[in-house]
Amino acid sequence: MTMTNFEYLLLFFLFALTAFLAVIIAKYIRYKHLLRLTKINILRRQQKKEINFYAEVILVKSFRKIYFSLSKDAERALREIVFGRTESAQIFLNKKDKILSLFLKAHTDIKSAYSELKKNKKLWKNNSFYKILYMMMAEKFFDYEQIKSLLKNLKPNRLKGLKKAYYNMISSFMYVKDADMLSASANASSALKFFQKHDMPVEEAETYLKLGEIYRISCVNDVAQTMLESALKIYQNFSLKNMKARVLAVLGMLMVFENRLEEAEDKFEQALKENDLEQIKAEILNQYALLKIAQKDNKKSLKFTKEAFEIHQDKKNARGMALSLQIMAHLYYYENRPKKAVDCTEKAAELYFKQKNYPAVCESLYLQATVLYKQKKYKKAEEILRKILEIYEKYGGNFHHANAYSLLGLIYLKENDLQRAKVLIQQSLHLEQRNDRFSGIAADYANLALIENLRGDENSAKANIKTALEYAIKTEDDDLINLIKKCS
Repeated sequence: MTMTNFEYLLLFFLFALTAFLAVIIAKYIRYKHLLRLTKINILRRQQKKEINFYAEVILVKSFRKIYFSLSKDAERALREIVFGRTESAQIFLNKKDKILSLFLKAHTDIKSAYSELKKNKKLWKNNSFYKILYMMMAEKFFDYEQIKSLLKNLKPNRLKGLKKAYYNMISSFMYVKDADMLSASANASSALKFFQKHDMPVEEAETYLKLGEIYRISCVNDVAQTMLESALKIYQNFSLKNMKARVLAVLGMLMVFENRLEEAEDKFEQALKENDLEQIKAEILNQYALLKIAQKDNKKSLKFTKEAFEIHQDKKNARGMALSLQIMAHLYYYENRPKKAVDCTEKAAELYFKQKNYPAVCESLYLQATVLYKQKKYKKAEEILRKILEIYEKYGGNFHHANAYSLLGLIYLKENDLQRAKVLIQQSLHLEQRNDRFSGIAADYANLALIENLRGDENSAKANIKTALEYAIKTEDDDLINLIKKCS
């Protein structure tokens, strides 16, 4: 039976369609493969940088524009970007979308890209998505003022999808700054769900790390460890050694606070072995110094933090220098060398103030006030604590706002002004309860018990010390629990 012309035509059409679909499928498979290589190689190239920025949406958008272009410039850009080199891609994209080109540049040279984007705000300030991505870059430099000014003009209710997820990440960062850990964890958790659902592992890992820090600060240690281990697993899968080192160091800090000192030391040693960047080494050494304080090895702690300070100074990293100075101040405080301790806190506060990192300024000032309190220089300590409250009023909240009220209360307690002391410690308690900081709540209830005892109200004193112990137990801090038990 012979085939008709129509049947021949149909057969040819089906063959052509099959061939066309095969080409499309092959091109799509190649596209996915090359995009995956691009992401991996850019991530690995970032390992040579101390500060990194990653936004999958920028990489995908940039790669897509290059891959589906037919020009010779695009061919060269494609060959290079697949190996993690973005320079040719930036030149190609700059002709079509200068801002996209700069955000791509941020993946391999964030400092230069951030500076250029700052100068070219007029080109992107009306684009909410670019605005959010710019704030993500600002977060890397702890540029609170930039973020704060841009957040004012955003309408979160209108944001959806990836925009909303990235916005939640930035909001989480700012809530941590303002000591609102409940809002910080809620925003980060919301972002995490989106990144998990849409298979965005790098953003997922960064969110896990952020949540780990939030829960560590909030003393929810078991959840903090789960979050950090989840981040570590993702970084291991991508062979990102320096990011692994950072997470290992945070895990080490968590274990320090849990008094798991041998495990903490193991984490810090692992972190130093994994890392090959000087600035990250300095960050780890600062954290390692805190472990040595807990181990009562002040000599080695001072050695570590002085080495960290020198590296940060060489790198002109003011934030790192300030942290080293704070640790030195703690060491001098423990060694009963108040003059040196106060000197370090003053220098640290000055560095932080220049960076407009007001929570850290308050942390340094609070340590200074504590040193002065121990010296019985109550008036001078009160002046410093009032400065903390002024900074809070002007720039927003932080944990040391509560601490300042608490220490002020103790100063008035020393002066036998029980009523004023009680009011101040109650103000501290209110702030600690608002942020679910169990250790602070326990301390405040213990101090209120002491005040009630001095006032002769034994029933109130017993009720307060009982509540203090309940909150201390929640922290799982044996030293705090035993201290409050002694007060019972």
